[in-house]
Amino acid sequence: MAKENQLIIQLRGFDAKHYIRTERYAKQVAKLYQTAADEFASLAGKINLPAGGTFNFDDFPKAKKQARGIVTRLAGKIEAVVTSGQRSEWLAACQKNDAFLASILRTSKLTKEEAERYQARNLEALSAFQKRKENGLNLSQRVWKYAEELKDAMELGIDVGLGEGKSAQQLSRDLRQYLNEPDRLYRRVRDKGGNLRLSKAAKMYHPGQGVYRSSAKNAQRLTRTEINMAYRESEYLRWQQLDFIVGIRVMLSNNHTIKNSKGEPVPFVDICDTLAGDYPKTFKFVGWHPQCRCFAVPIMADYDEYNKNRANRLKAIVKGAQYKSLPSRRTVKDVPKAFRDYISSIEERAKGWKSMPYYIRDNFNGGKISGGLKTGIASKAMNTVEPCTDFDSDIAYYKRWAYSFGLDVSSLDTLRNSGNRAALTGEIDKVDNVLLQRKREWLRAISDLRDFIDKDMKGFADLQKEYTNIINANEVHTSNYYGDCIPKLQQALSKAKTDLQKAKAEVAKGGDNPHPALRTAYTSDVQVDETFAKINKELTEKWFENGDLKLTPTRRTGVNGFTYMDGRLSLTPDRLAGVKSALAKIATRHSADITKGEADAMATFWHEITHNRNKPGNMYLTDTQRRYMELANEFVSRKTLPEFYKKLGCSKTPYPEFITNRNSTGYNTMVNNYDWVISNFGLDANKVLATVKRNLYNEVYSDQLTGLKQGLLDGGLKRLDGKKVSKSDLNNILKCCCCGRETLENWLKQNGYMN
Repeated sequence: MAKENQLIIQLRGFDAKHYIRTERYAKQVAKLYQTAADEFASLAGKINLPAGGTFNFDDFPKAKKQARGIVTRLAGKIEAVVTSGQRSEWLAACQKNDAFLASILRTSKLTKEEAERYQARNLEALSAFQKRKENGLNLSQRVWKYAEELKDAMELGIDVGLGEGKSAQQLSRDLRQYLNEPDRLYRRVRDKGGNLRLSKAAKMYHPGQGVYRSSAKNAQRLTRTEINMAYRESEYLRWQQLDFIVGIRVMLSNNHTIKNSKGEPVPFVDICDTLAGDYPKTFKFVGWHPQCRCFAVPIMADYDEYNKNRANRLKAIVKGAQYKSLPSRRTVKDVPKAFRDYISSIEERAKGWKSMPYYIRDNFNGGKISGGLKTGIASKAMNTVEPCTDFDSDIAYYKRWAYSFGLDVSSLDTLRNSGNRAALTGEIDKVDNVLLQRKREWLRAISDLRDFIDKDMKGFADLQKEYTNIINANEVHTSNYYGDCIPKLQQALSKAKTDLQKAKAEVAKGGDNPHPALRTAYTSDVQVDETFAKINKELTEKWFENGDLKLTPTRRTGVNGFTYMDGRLSLTPDRLAGVKSALAKIATRHSADITKGEADAMATFWHEITHNRNKPGNMYLTDTQRRYMELANEFVSRKTLPEFYKKLGCSKTPYPEFITNRNSTGYNTMVNNYDWVISNFGLDANKVLATVKRNLYNEVYSDQLTGLKQGLLDGGLKRLDGKKVSKSDLNNILKCCCCGRETLENWLKQNGYMN
C-alpha cells in the first residue's frame, strides 16, 4: 500500500513509547527490591548474634516470620506491577492499532460488523494470557520463586554483615548492593582462630550463573518480558482479525546495542539480526528472547485488493451470504529461509533444553521443533529440496523495491525454496519488466521537471529551489511509491509553468527577483546566519570581513542593536523579528508588503552589517572617536541601503526615506546635518560617499574623522571668499554637525561659508 513506509515510522513511534513505559515498570520492581532490602537490614539490626556464630533464619524464629512477611509483600507487589503493566500495554497495543486503522481507513465508514472485528479489544484473551502457565508455573508462582531467592541472598548477606560487625546503616547499604551484585556475597569470614572460612549460609547458597544470580534482575527481566509479551499478544490477536493484513515484517529495534566494559552502548549481532524478515500473518511473534526489543509491522494487501474484497463482502451481506476474501498478491506464505536455516542449526541442541523459546512454543506443533511448523504458518515442511540460493541477491533486490514500484514478489520465495529454477526465472523476468517500465515512467516525470527547471527557470533561483525540492521529495527511492510520485511530479511541472509565467510578468513590471539563499520562512536565527553566509561568500567586497554572521537577540536597553565586528551581531527581539519577516517577504517576491517597522529593522540590521565591512576590526575608542565613527557608519549605511536591498533581490528600496532620515536612531541629528552640508553647498554627493566609505571600510575606527573631512573636500566644499578650507574649519564643521542645525548654520555664517 502506498503509505506503508510512513506507517512503519508511525508504528515504530508507538513501540518506542511502549519500551519506555515497560522500563518504568521494571524500575518500580527494582524499587520494591530496595525497600525489601531495607526491611531485611532493619530486621537484622534487632538480632543478637553470638560471637563467632553464624546467622540462619531457622535459628531465629521471630526473624524468620518477619522475613516471610517481607517476601510475601514483595511477591504481591511485584505481581501487581506486572499484571497492571500487562493490562496497560495490552490496551496500548489496541490504541496503537486504532491509530494505525485511522491512518489507512475511514473508520467512521466501517460497517458495524467491520468495526466490531477491526476494533476489538480482546480483553477475555488478556485474562487467559495472565492465567497461563510457563513450565508448570503461573505468574504468582514464578514471582514467588524470585522473591524466595531474595530471602536466601539476604540471609547470606546478613550472615556476612553481622559476622563483620557492621551497623544497620552499613548493612542496609551492602544489602542494596547485593541486589545487583550477588557475587559480592562470595566472601569469607574469619573464625575465632583467625582462619578464613565460608559461613554455613554461604555453603548452602546456590544461585544461578551470570544475571541469574540476581533475584532483583531476574524479577525485572520477568517484568519486561511479561509486559512486552502482553503488548505483542494483543497486537497479534488484533492483526488476525484484519483481513487486509497479509503478513508481518519483524524488524530490528533502533536501539540494538549492548553495553561494553565501560558501560557504553555498542552495536552487536545476535539472533535478532538473523531472524529479521517477512513472516506469514499467522506466525506469532512476541520476541526472539527475553527482553527482546524487536518489533513487527503489518504487511498489507494493496488498496485495489482491499476495496474489491470489501465491495464483494458488502454485496454478500445484502444477499445474506458469506464471502471469503480473495488471496492477496502480497500474501507472505512462508517463513524466511534464514529462519529455517537457524531452526535446522539448533534442532539437535534444542532436544536437551528444559524450556523452549516462545517462537518455538507458539509456532511449532507441541511446542517442539520435531513437531514441525503449525498448519497455516508455512506453505511447506521444514525439510525440502535444495533451494535456488543463487537467486537470493536478485530476490532481495526486488523485495527492496517492491513497495516503490508496486511489485508482486509474493511468489519469489516460494519458487526459490521449491528449487523450481525455470519457474523462478520466468517470475523474476516478469517482475523485472514491470519494474523497468514503471521506473522509466518515473524517471521521465523527473527528467521533464528537471529540464524545465534547468532551462526555462534560469534567473529565477527561488522557483528553481522550490521545484528542485519537489524532485528531491519524489525521487526514485525505496521510501517513495511510484503511483504517488509520478502524479505529483506531473502536477508540479504544470504548476511550475504557471508560476514561471507569473514571475516573468512580475519582473517585466519591475518586480522582485529574490536571491536564492533567501528562505520563504525564518524560524530560527541560524537560518538567517546561513542565508548571509551564502551571500557573503559570493561577494567581492565582503559584508562580513572578519567572520560570518552569528545573529542573536539582545535585551540591552538604549540600543537597537550592536556588533563585535567579527560576525557576532545582536538586535532587539522586535527588530530581529522584523528582519526575519522582511527577508521572507523578499523571498516570496512581496517586498512591496514590507511594513515601515520591518524596513526600519532592516535599516538597523544593515547599519550593524556595515560595521562588519571594516577590515581592521574592533578596537578601543574614545567617546569623540566613537561619535565620528558612528556618524560615518550611519551615513554610509543609509546611502548604501539600496545596494543592500538590490543584492537581496528587491526591485525597489522599501521606505526610501530611510536613506535620508531615520529618527529611530540616536545618530539621526548628526547624519542629517552632514547631509545638509552636502546639499546646502552643492557638493558632489557620490564623491563624498566614495571617500567616507573607503575610509570606513579600510581604516581603523579611531580615524574616521579623517574620512568625513576628506569627503567634504573631495565633494567640493569652499569658502565664500574662495580661500582654502583649513583643517581647523573642517574640525569645527564636523563638531557642529554633532550639535543642532542652528549651531551649525551660525558657525558657517560667522566663518565665511554662508551669508
